Amino acid sequence: MTTLQLTAFSNLLNTTSDVCGTNLVILRAVEKTVDNLCKVQRSFESLSQLWSEIIPRRGELGNNPIDPEDVIVARFHEVELNVQQDIDVAKAKRRSAFADSELNGVHEESVVSEYDRTVSAMEEFLYVLNETRIAITEHDADCDESVNGPFDNIDDLMASLNDDS
Repeated sequence: MTTLQLTAFSNLLNTTSDVCGTNLVILRAVEKTVDNLCKVQRSFESLSQLWSEIIPRRGELGNNPIDPEDVIVARFHEVELNVQQDIDVAKAKRRSAFADSELNGVHEESVVSEYDRTVSAMEEFLYVLNETRIAITEHDADCDESVNGPFDNIDDLMASLNDDS
């Protein structure tokens, strides 16, 4: 081999090594991202399962209010807002992964599909949390003895609500 051929071969090896190194970095990043997204999915799925079991059990409380001061309901609303922000961030990251020129084929598909599954798990939790909040509010309203009903018309209802006695 001539010096020119050896130099060309050396350059080829260096380029191949750089490409392989870059591919390994991307593979590690994809694997880490997918693993983290799977953990997030499992967390939200567990929370959804936990909270969905509460809704049918509220009848066991009888006429006892769950949240008479609306502290829990207010906290649920805060959590809902935070989860919605997390969903928005996950959707933005999904769009970025889809548009990333370094991700292609299987890598892009795995990251994008994990973001889709994560967003679905978050949205399911948001739904369950909202349903739980509504169930608590309805239960407590049913337990509230300060409103005497049923009412024949809206005027009687409004008068009852405005009555300070």
